[in-house]
Amino acid sequence: QVTVQKDIGAPVITIISPEQGAVFSSIAPSFNITVFDSQLDSIWYTIDNGLTNITIVSTVGTIDQIEWDKKGEVSVPLRFYANDTLGNTAYSENIIIKDTVQPVITINTPDSYDIFDSVPPSFDLSIVETNLDLVWYTLDGGITNISIFSSSGTIDQTEWNKFGNGTVSIQFYASDLAGSIGFSQVVVLKDIIAPLISIHVPSIFDVFGNNAPSFSLSIVYHIESN
Repeated sequence: QVTVQKDIGAPVITIISPEQGAVFSSIAPSFNITVFDSQLDSIWYTIDNGLTNITIVSTVGTIDQIEWDKKGEVSVPLRFYANDTLGNTAYSENIIIKDTVQPVITINTPDSYDIFDSVPPSFDLSIVETNLDLVWYTLDGGITNISIFSSSGTIDQTEWNKFGNGTVSIQFYASDLAGSIGFSQVVVLKDIIAPLISIHVPSIFDVFGNNAPSFSLSIVYHIESN
């Protein structure tokens, strides 16, 4: 008498990560999968529909960087295969995205060296990024970052109040789901001090006839860098 084992079931593969639709940059993503089969033989993956197959000996690792470098700005089919000793084969696939281009920010308003008073300026941006994640700005070089959820709005009054008469650099940032960050800035002028006007001619209580008097003024205003 001899006892044999009948195996007609293919391996069961579960992709824990990366998740479907996950976005990655130029650095190859890591992976974590589970494979169940009592007679498991080998495991491999492909990101080019089988043109190149990469054998793996662990269910945790990183996609081959050379193969990842071959992919452009595209959706990438990441397919894991497993077979058993009887030749039963199964696969599981997630589509992931390679995005190596950072967001592009255009500041439509305000323009460089526009002048504002104690009321903070409004802004309007154009952002080119398919996989946009976060947008924010700072007036103090990143000490305080203000998140925004619209491409138009008004600079935070509290942050604007921190600056006196002078130049203010507004720096806008945008990040995508792959972690790439785009940047653009505009320098505006904050003028909260009224000009000083001195009348040299005519003098107080000067008397004139039919001819209109001439005048001479000096006007002093000053804007410094913050």
